[in-house]
Amino acid sequence: MGGLRNAEGVLYFLRLWRLARSRLRYLCFDIFLRRFFISDPIGYSLARGARLRKRPSRVSWTMTPVIGITAQQRDVATSYGAQPAMTVTRSYSDAVAAAGGVPLLLPILDPATVPHALDRLDGLVLTGGGDVSPGLYGGAGHEAVYGVHDPRDQSELAIARYAAEKKMPVLAICRGIQILNVALGGDLIADIPSQVDGGFEHFVTGDGAATEAHQAIELEETCGLARLFGTSSLKVNSLHHQAIATPAPGLRPVAWSEDGVIEAVEPEDPSWPLLAVQWHPENLVETEPAARTLFDELIAAARGANR
Repeated sequence: MGGLRNAEGVLYFLRLWRLARSRLRYLCFDIFLRRFFISDPIGYSLARGARLRKRPSRVSWTMTPVIGITAQQRDVATSYGAQPAMTVTRSYSDAVAAAGGVPLLLPILDPATVPHALDRLDGLVLTGGGDVSPGLYGGAGHEAVYGVHDPRDQSELAIARYAAEKKMPVLAICRGIQILNVALGGDLIADIPSQVDGGFEHFVTGDGAATEAHQAIELEETCGLARLFGTSSLKVNSLHHQAIATPAPGLRPVAWSEDGVIEAVEPEDPSWPLLAVQWHPENLVETEPAARTLFDELIAAARGANR
């Protein structure tokens, strides 16, 4: 009986020792984090949260890429009147999540803070929206230009340039391909119907305009997108009246609509995982395999980036 009690005492002491040692390790780690992130409370919270997860969760958290999705400002109705809000349509976040990423809304930022935000992301979606200001690419004003928001333009110029510098995985959609082109030194067609000879209306409206593939495009047979889709002929949706005029240095056009308007570009540097299209694949993921492929490819590239 005495031997049994002694054994129980030893086991109890070992349990206490393991508990104390575990808490001491945690305390030391927490002190280290506080000192390392002394001027970065967000970084401290993220690092501490990852440390507190159980091991299987931590592995999942590390391997699941976080994708920033650029937001736009809209007024929303509240109980105290209309208020400005940062918004993203669910089609973007749903498409990212369905492909295996964690969607994270990226608000309009002070350009000086862009590196701090993007360094915490594994990939980026540059979304659609209002027109890019013609003044940013030396264009003249046009009566068809709408929805210009200077703070968003300045934020996304900085985001696009930093993403290009870091060769970050990017999916640029509609306005996204346009702001990317301007950020890197290219320019735009301010209004396709009035400025392109033979140009047709690309800004399709009405039922099914966003969710149906109704416009034919042709891709360069040897380009990356054609290999990715397994075809050089594609049908897409079309919700724009602006497009790339002169591609920026380092970008080359690889897809065109029937009136010659550029529908996609690729980087000349093959080490940059950039997907840039003029159509809206986020609205076609339920029906068009090519649309799903774009998001799958973004997530695959982002997984490789976060290792």
